[in-house]
Amino acid sequence: MRVEYHSRDLEPDLTIFCIATNKYLNYAVTLYESLAVNANNTRIEFILLTNGVFEPEESQLISHKVVRIHELGWPWATLMRYHLINTHQDLITSNQVCYIDADSIIHEPFWKDLEFNTFKNGIAVVEHPGYYRPENLNFYLRNPRYLLADLKSRITKGGLGSWETNRHSSSFVPRRLRRKYVCGGVWMGTKEAIIQMCNVLSKRIDLDLEQNIIASWHDESHLNWYFSKYDLSLLTPSYCYASGRENIANLEMRIQAVDK
Repeated sequence: MRVEYHSRDLEPDLTIFCIATNKYLNYAVTLYESLAVNANNTRIEFILLTNGVFEPEESQLISHKVVRIHELGWPWATLMRYHLINTHQDLITSNQVCYIDADSIIHEPFWKDLEFNTFKNGIAVVEHPGYYRPENLNFYLRNPRYLLADLKSRITKGGLGSWETNRHSSSFVPRRLRRKYVCGGVWMGTKEAIIQMCNVLSKRIDLDLEQNIIASWHDESHLNWYFSKYDLSLLTPSYCYASGRENIANLEMRIQAVDK
């Protein structure tokens, strides 16, 4: 492992973790640029784990650290993210930490309206944009095609979401706990809580691998187990906004999941 420091001796207010190998490095550059545009007087520490060369334009408010890692094939690039963050936790120098997928774009300083210290158990996760539903019947009246599909999902699965169905996987969530399904692309919290979560999930993923089990939706499946087990704060898909979806059209776009 080699760490390259590009720091302005800033004491950061926020740490952003990002993992990007191969073609995803281009997305990470765009993410960094959108972060720089929206920094809004916030001192940000950008920690990038990559196998490529990262040379963004310098920003007065952003310091970045580049950790050299090996190429990660599918599904290891997603499945092992908790391990990677856990391994490099000593690089975090702020108390507010956010993981963001490389293929994301920041549209506003989303952290300004959030109090990380008030998150339940120190962590906030984001409801999956594909399974979010407005809390009113008008949505189903305007979009009847969702009604039957959602009813079928609630009857057969217990709730909306791509839940792990393998009972032998440590990411399996019992039917009675399948309430809200969250996405793996954005999550945040206090440094202590994030490190604790990454440590727990890394160990559970290792338990699966010892039995030759890989969760259906990799890191996301394990994150949903953690959310079902612990009481965490839940943010709307504004923080992982997928354009073109009728079910989230009423929400503001703060962090955009890029359509690839």
